[in-house]
Amino acid sequence: MLKFSCEKSENGFSVYVLRDDGKEIGNATVKENTILSFTYADERVSLLYSEFTLRSLVFLLRDKFDEVKVAFYEPRFERLGFKKQDDGTMRAGKLEINFSGTCEGHCSH
Repeated sequence: MLKFSCEKSENGFSVYVLRDDGKEIGNATVKENTILSFTYADERVSLLYSEFTLRSLVFLLRDKFDEVKVAFYEPRFERLGFKKQDDGTMRAGKLEINFSGTCEGHCSH
């Protein structure tokens, strides 16, 4: 069974872990309302679950904060309503985030 949840939170940093039958296969690091990174066990896991973890994390953060930021540029966030900033980061207000954007065939591999 696949599970994605916050497993550690300390000093404003949180680690959200993706588990498959209890085994960690990926994680995301967040500082308050800013997504810092995504890490996966291997390329296959990334291909299978990166869209799921990206959308799940944005959903969770949108419920906690008025604005969600990303510390790097990733075009998939644009489909959710994020705008690229001059410094290479991305951001979206909670009312700008839209989950109806297409996954381009990567949502359910």
